[in-house]
Amino acid sequence: MNPDEQYKPIWKNRRRVIFTTLIFCAAIITYLTGWGEDNRLNETIVQFSFILGMAVVGSYVFGSAWEDVTKLRK
Repeated sequence: MNPDEQYKPIWKNRRRVIFTTLIFCAAIITYLTGWGEDNRLNETIVQFSFILGMAVVGSYVFGSAWEDVTKLRK
C-alpha cells in the first residue's frame, strides 16, 4: 500500500475549525463595534480577534503549503 494512500488528512474537519473560528472572531468584532461600549477592554478584544483571525488564515495557508512541499519531496 502506498504511504500517501494510508494517511489522508481530513481537510473537512480542518476547514470546519477554521471557519468556525473566523465566524466567532467576526461575531465578536461586529457585536463590539455595533453595541459595545467604547473602552480599552473592548478595544483589546477586537484587536486580538483580528490577530486571531489573521493567525488562523496564515496557519491554514502555511499548513497546506507545507503539506504540498512535503508530498512533493517523497
